Amino acid sequence: MNKKEIQQSSEKFVENPQPISVEQEIEQNLIKDITERTISQNGLVADSFDEAPTIAITDTQWQEFKNRQGIHITYEFRPEEVKKALQIFQRYTIYKKNIICSLIIAILFVCYLIQVVQQPDSKMGVFMCVLTVAALGFIWYFPFNHIHQTVKILQKQQRQEQYQITIYDNALIVGEGEQQNVLYYKDQKLRVWETSDLFIIGYQKAHVFILPKRCCYEQVENISKLLSENLPKDYLKLD
Repeated sequence: MNKKEIQQSSEKFVENPQPISVEQEIEQNLIKDITERTISQNGLVADSFDEAPTIAITDTQWQEFKNRQGIHITYEFRPEEVKKALQIFQRYTIYKKNIICSLIIAILFVCYLIQVVQQPDSKMGVFMCVLTVAALGFIWYFPFNHIHQTVKILQKQQRQEQYQITIYDNALIVGEGEQQNVLYYKDQKLRVWETSDLFIIGYQKAHVFILPKRCCYEQVENISKLLSENLPKDYLKLD
């Protein structure tokens, strides 16, 4: 095969890429979506992608921190760290709400079950019993599935992305350049959980910033002190 034939063959290959299945396309889109959102916010979305508020630094805030010194960390997180962090975050943010909803649904189920026992021909009673059981299942399934899908997709990433965080005495700044986000302690929207290997920083009930201690082992004590002193009511050491 001469040079011209090789070039034509190569062009033909590029113009006619191997088709992918619908499942592969959906998976690729999910990977792209999670990667882009994770990079843009330097953290993970805790539950629903669509409901997560965008947080961004303003020019005024940029000038405030421009010449200040803080603890700057470059980090990345692994799938197993993500799983642990999201489980802890969900336990302290959405489990209480889910338990309350589950109790209400359970009461409704009992009421309709009594109706079915008393009136065996009641189709509405049977339907509502099935509906309440399904609702109860979905309440607990979606948080679990979110963690499972997020970890699964992160495992398929070909390389680990690196993120930036700077810890000040009055705020956190995550990201760098145009993607910087400032999170003030005084806004009372931050919660921190410290484990033996992670700092898990929750912003509202939407964003989770996972800072592994292996990425900042020389500054662990200083970070712990800064966060615990500035967030005394919202800082919890788990182990």
